Amino acid sequence: AVPKGAVTPSSASCSANGAPPEPDEYGLVWEPYSHARLDALIGSGRSVYLDFTAAWCITCQVNKKLVFGDAELVELMKGRGVAFL
Repeated sequence: AVPKGAVTPSSASCSANGAPPEPDEYGLVWEPYSHARLDALIGSGRSVYLDFTAAWCITCQVNKKLVFGDAELVELMKGRGVAFL
């Protein structure tokens, strides 16, 4: 059974081989973006963190490390069932 509030990827977030995505270095499971998935999450009442940065953006990469490097913030977001796209 999945614990209440646990963040689990949907079947829409499976990779091409059908396996769910692996957690990143911060323990977050990122789903691929699609407008349909965003609408479904919002429609279900879930909060969504939408990352639209670029690997070449130094400011974005620093912000990512500062935000997701904060274990307390990450656990708060996961505990509240935030979806990561």
